[in-house]
Amino acid sequence: MDPHLHNHFFKDNKYLVEFTDFLDRVAYSERNPLNTEMYFLWSMIRSTQPELFIESGTYKGYSANFICEALKRNGGEVEFVTMGYNLENCLPYSSHRLEPYPFARVEEGDSRVLIKTLWKNEPRSAGFFIDGPKGRNMPPLLFSILRRFRNIEFIAVHDCEKESGSGNRWYIEKFFGKEYPIMYCDSSFQDRFAHLDKTLIGKSETSKWRPYYLNGKRRASYGTETGFILPNLGKLQPFQALIPFYLYRFFRFRLHLDLSNYLHRWRKDENN
Repeated sequence: MDPHLHNHFFKDNKYLVEFTDFLDRVAYSERNPLNTEMYFLWSMIRSTQPELFIESGTYKGYSANFICEALKRNGGEVEFVTMGYNLENCLPYSSHRLEPYPFARVEEGDSRVLIKTLWKNEPRSAGFFIDGPKGRNMPPLLFSILRRFRNIEFIAVHDCEKESGSGNRWYIEKFFGKEYPIMYCDSSFQDRFAHLDKTLIGKSETSKWRPYYLNGKRRASYGTETGFILPNLGKLQPFQALIPFYLYRFFRFRLHLDLSNYLHRWRKDENN
């Protein structure tokens, strides 16, 4: 992790005690980010204090629970919206979990579609946590976010460890890497706060996770990682210097990717 970026947001583990106290009150559910990732996200929310927070990928609301509590502790008027599909009847569970937060609501559907109808030219400071769509399906959502939100504190993207099959790390670095700073909740951070994840070791029926292992196989990464794009720290280069990058991004992630996704769906339909 870049020490400069880390020091900009994290001050002497200022939020560790309050996070740890709240962690004991959060009900476990499957398919969640790690608690070390939630502590990183919690600290980012508490330090940047977004007025609006949008989550893409709800499932049973584990991450939403932490996000809402951090927003609540910031005080003031805030709004939280989480969007996702009702897989395994998860959205009623999530809605019930978020009942203590009157500023929160759950929207059913595809975030790439919903974000176009719910927001147009949003002036409030905003934070994002993307836990789907992943990989090649994520750029349309990123384009929509940049087009509709003028004051972005950060965009957090889950599943950015190098071993992830999602390709999320590659996509955010190619999509944003020349434009905005990016930092990661990675192994160096997670090792320091590994005690937060002790209750998760071996608990998942689907992944059998423990630090540096997944389904019994050794990995280079501690676990899942979250990448943070930081638009409010300013662009890395002047606009004129970024013009070739903007042209690359448009052709690579708009025209080329749209055609590639169309051909991917066509081949899939042909094989079925």
